[in-house]
Amino acid sequence: MDSEFARYRRGHRRGTAGELVMAYVTEQFAELRTADAGVRRDADGAVHDMRVASRRLGSALKIFRPVLDGKHTDAIRGELRWIGHSLGGARDSEVLHARLRGALSEDGRDTARDAAAERVNTQFGERSERAKRVLRGDLDSQRYFMLLDALDELVHSPPLTEAAASRADRILPQRVGKAYRQMRRLHDRAGAAGTGEEREALLHEVRKAAKRARYASEALVPAVGKDAKRFAAAMEGVQEVIGEYRDSVIAGETLIGLAVQAQEAGEDTFEIGRLAGLEEARSAAAAAAYDTAWRAASKKKLRRWMRG
Repeated sequence: MDSEFARYRRGHRRGTAGELVMAYVTEQFAELRTADAGVRRDADGAVHDMRVASRRLGSALKIFRPVLDGKHTDAIRGELRWIGHSLGGARDSEVLHARLRGALSEDGRDTARDAAAERVNTQFGERSERAKRVLRGDLDSQRYFMLLDALDELVHSPPLTEAAASRADRILPQRVGKAYRQMRRLHDRAGAAGTGEEREALLHEVRKAAKRARYASEALVPAVGKDAKRFAAAMEGVQEVIGEYRDSVIAGETLIGLAVQAQEAGEDTFEIGRLAGLEEARSAAAAAAYDTAWRAASKKKLRRWMRG
């Protein structure tokens, strides 16, 4: 069965802002509920899908706030951040474990590599199980069920503002433009940051801002067309290169901790050290790639449609 947003895509571009935003919100709520069932069955990829749906919903409620009354939606955004944090704990552990496990399997097997793999699998098996227990508890909580009720009410009785009656392609592009400007300010601050830690924290904020701009732009594709799709792709490029940088930094720091544990246990730390060196090289490559991705994403021609 087609979603409301899919039906909107086949419609004309003169739909209202309220129609587009609510079609998108309705679709993402359906995605969240589908992924919820998958998480409870421990289906592959379900945690990732549910995390993305929660982020898309939160981004829509933030960026399209002039269309949906914030007095009704701000509390929902807060609860989406809460469940997103719980999903993130489980997902981040999965991603890091898979990254390290894959690196250890690249060059065949020997005794030192097997010992390193056993330590990685033990460490992350325990970490993943703890994160999943927390997530399962949150999904079974009254707080989460109240969030679902609030989202259901939002979909069926949306608190639309007067602006919701305006044409989507006239007022919503400006909201994406505002999201881009917020991201650019964060990028400038990261460039002027005095310490590595400060810069990394700001780059993380740039990545989150790029996601918001990307999600909002993707939501506008039915009203705007290829221009919104091209901008979303550019934002995804920025998001992905910062994600690779952060993943490599976190993996490197994790490996250093594992090396200390292995050394204390009298184990050979060569393989773990090799992986740490590999992650250092990856983070340097990602940092260099960020400049290229940013130049591509900040071209003025990508934003001409945002004037509405």
